[in-house]
Formats: sequence, structure tokens, C-alpha cells
Amino acid sequence: MKLSNYKHFLRNPYLYPHLFRILIRKIKYMIFSSKVEIERASAESRTIAENWCIKNEIPIIEALSTLDIEYDKDYFKNKFQSVLNDANERVSDCPYKLGGPGNLSLIYQILESLNAKNVIETGVAYGWSSLSILCFFDNRDSCRLWSIDKPYVGIDNSNWVGCAVPKELHKNWSLLRMADTEGIPKATNLSKHTDFIHYDSDKSIEGRMFAYPRLFDNLRNGGILISDDISDNVGFKRFCEEMNLNPLIIKDGNKYQGIIKK
Repeated sequence: MKLSNYKHFLRNPYLYPHLFRILIRKIKYMIFSSKVEIERASAESRTIAENWCIKNEIPIIEALSTLDIEYDKDYFKNKFQSVLNDANERVSDCPYKLGGPGNLSLIYQILESLNAKNVIETGVAYGWSSLSILCFFDNRDSCRLWSIDKPYVGIDNSNWVGCAVPKELHKNWSLLRMADTEGIPKATNLSKHTDFIHYDSDKSIEGRMFAYPRLFDNLRNGGILISDDISDNVGFKRFCEEMNLNPLIIKDGNKYQGIIKK
């Protein structure tokens, strides 16, 4: 990590615990593993995960039909075209590249099927998934989205995180600006029994194995957890095997997502 990135952490005391964990992880790797060994292990993990995803992938329409959802890829756009247009304008003004929009229809239709009222998401960036969730919550009573997002290392993007979401939809939103290790316990304590969880933050194996058990334990029976980028490493595969879960594996674009119904 560059010196400027360390300075970024030092200017933000609430990120000190996360900085400490990064340093411990780097020291551990320096002591017990060579760079070559780390890179080889990472490549092997990705290959195993990719092969597992390829073997178990099913078409998204088929996957959602098992959840009694008639999937329509344009569902969100058709319902909220003007909202999307306004969001795209705000995002275009952002001086930082924070990530793509993902599948907003997938999220929205799952929320409809669950009649969701309590949602947790990790990883916000522009706030595209947040927008889908908060559009669903609009004009519904007693709904809350808890979003967890730590500042990007080395850039001051605090005013742009969640910029896709218009101010009038903020009423049902709690944005926790902290790392997963602090944010997930706080969100699960506040949310109690969650209807839907969208995981799109720390993609390391360590990060996943910290987050998944805590989030899944908080999910109500019948609730749904979606995790993005599950072919990056064996973290999602390992969690499902340890918990004896049979996830739905779908491919959206060039990335794999895992869907678990509790």
C-alpha cells in the first residue's frame, strides 16, 4: 500500500481498526509466505471458484423461477426510467470511478417477492443497488436499509458515495461509513431479522468468511442473501459447503453471483 494511502487512514481515526488489520495481514504474509506463494495460492483459489461456478451455473430466469419470480431484466428501468435518468446525471458529475450499476431489476424483483422491510447491503459506491432498494421502500411504512461502506483508500470520495440516490429517498436509509468488521455487527444489531442481504464489499477470503456467517445468522427464515463476484476466490464456495447450503449460481455479464434462500 502506498504511503499516501497510509496517510489517508491516519487522517480518519475511525478507520484505525481497519488499518491495523491490513498491517497484521501484511506482516503475516511477509513472515509465513513469499510473494510467489501468495500469488500461486490466489490463482489456485480463483481457478477452483471459477470451475465451481461454471459447473453449477443456471440461467437467471430458471434460478428466479425456483424463487417464484418471473424475471424481467428491464423491470426496474420500465418502472423508474426518470429516476434512472436523474441518477445517471448525478453519477456523471462524480470525479471518481466507483463501480458499475449491477442488476437493479434482480434486486427489486427479489424485494417484491419477499415484501422486504429490513435490508442490509455491504458496498455502496455510487449507490445503484441502494437506489433499487430505496425505490422499493418509497411509500412503504416501517422500512429500513442499512448500508455499509468504508471510504476508498487514497481518495476523498465521502461526498459521492451513494450519489445515485436522490435526497427524497434518504428517509429510509442508514449509511454506515465504516469497514465491514465494524459495520456488519452494528447493522445486524440494529436490523435484527433481515429480509434481504446484498454482499458486495470485502472480496478477500478472510473478509467473506468474517461477513457471511454473521449476515446469514441475521437473515430471517425465507430471507435471501446475494453475494457478488463469487468466482474471485473460494470464500463463497467454502461458506456454502461448511453450512451445507445449495446456492443458486447465476452469471450476470462476466461475473458470477450466488443466491441463498434461508
